Amino acid sequence: MTGSNLIFGDLQESIQNINVTIPLPDYLRHCPIFIEISKRNLKFKRLFDGKLSGEQSEIDFDEDFKMPREILLRPETCTISTFNDDGLFLRLQTTKSVFSYFNPNNESLSSPSWSQLAKAERDWISNNSPVFCCGECSKPLTAKKSFKRVLELPSENWYELFETSAWCHGSQTNHCHSSHGKDGASSISSAVPKVRIAPRSGDCLTNDFAYLLALDQVDIDGVQIEPRVQKYVEPHRNVQISELLCNRCQNQVGFLFWDIDHSDLESGNPTTKSLEHKEYVKLYKHKLACREQVTEKSVVDYYSDLMGKRSQLFSTPFMGRLLTDSDTFEILMAQFFKHQAEESFYRFVVVSDDPNNEKPNEVVALIRLLNVSSKVVLSKESISLPSFSTANENSWNQRRNGVMNDFAVVRLTYLERSAVGVAPGSDLNSFERVSNQWQKEMIGVSKLLLPSDLIFKLFTLLTSNTACLPQHSRVETASEDTNVANFMGKSDACIQRLKQTFKIGFLRLKMI
Repeated sequence: MTGSNLIFGDLQESIQNINVTIPLPDYLRHCPIFIEISKRNLKFKRLFDGKLSGEQSEIDFDEDFKMPREILLRPETCTISTFNDDGLFLRLQTTKSVFSYFNPNNESLSSPSWSQLAKAERDWISNNSPVFCCGECSKPLTAKKSFKRVLELPSENWYELFETSAWCHGSQTNHCHSSHGKDGASSISSAVPKVRIAPRSGDCLTNDFAYLLALDQVDIDGVQIEPRVQKYVEPHRNVQISELLCNRCQNQVGFLFWDIDHSDLESGNPTTKSLEHKEYVKLYKHKLACREQVTEKSVVDYYSDLMGKRSQLFSTPFMGRLLTDSDTFEILMAQFFKHQAEESFYRFVVVSDDPNNEKPNEVVALIRLLNVSSKVVLSKESISLPSFSTANENSWNQRRNGVMNDFAVVRLTYLERSAVGVAPGSDLNSFERVSNQWQKEMIGVSKLLLPSDLIFKLFTLLTSNTACLPQHSRVETASEDTNVANFMGKSDACIQRLKQTFKIGFLRLKMI
């Protein structure tokens, strides 16, 4: 999708408008260019200067780009702005073609929602109890034991929700938050148990990007357990961990947690057993493969149809496969953010989910959703741009027919910690200030825990997609720190120092 000479269109379906950026270079600023617009086509022609060609009518290039069949242009509404570094801008109104009403390319058919994918995966695991294998060498990592329960964890911060509720309401006789002193007054107790939900034997607990399994569900011959490392400190809890490797190829597949048994905390009668250690493993979905194949053809066809792929490419409804494929990874992450917006989360504090990091709770990036129902029109091919120095008789009278695709996107802004100090207007103090402000807010903000390799993959993709945008559309003009400064009554100079530079990017909701 990258290319500096691609035509880019921002389609605003709600108001039936499209802004088109034509990447014509500066040397064409004073040359005669003919742009012919029909309902379905954009045609470009440039005539050579008579001093060079000898004939005014000789054509340097002649190109024709076809709009997607669902989009009809209204040529009479076209307005043209002047050149800048991005090229030439056109603004047109659009109408819907007859194909739009039949909606043959409905995104719901080719790109399922996150909820659909998650449910299909849970149902498949529950019905088939697959053996999870190493994604690199296919060595079995889990034992051939059926799963008694496949449960979805409520959120990435589920253990914090559990800790604050289970001990408040689990037992009326053993309330943990207050104790009575000699004078009968209540005082806050600091002895809140530091526990976390752990899977029981036969459980498969799933979150967005990982599984939690009891240790007895693991094939000990298939994994290599590294020595325990220093305590991993999270808010309200300390645990010890061991890195979990594939015993054959040494691929890191997850971690072993030396944790505390929670099994009788929900019974309402906690005992000393609640504080016994209970080991469990965390396996990352994108590090795994599945040995068992789906036997019911209907399940295979359902999942394959959802992803718009052939059934042999998706023999199991397993998100790990989709996270490792570059095309489906983009769709999956777009659907993830769209689902988060449905849950009323629009800002994300990105934190590495690798417990053995030196700074496990350090914020590595900030993401804010702008729109989850936007559309982009992008040409498959670049405009040919022969220069005067390279123009020759073979390049003249050239004609090509290009194709433009439209696709739904999730549009967002993002800022990586690694870009702080490099991007214009950004600095570490400002980044930390925005990060702290977001984490303090309770509504609309979520902590996004991702393994480091998925973080790298996500932001590499966002950077690539940002490069497809016109230059003027790649950076956000407003900033979180500007709003904070205005609220605090800061001066304009101070606001300028606080201003943080967020890049604008997008993720596709379907393959093209």
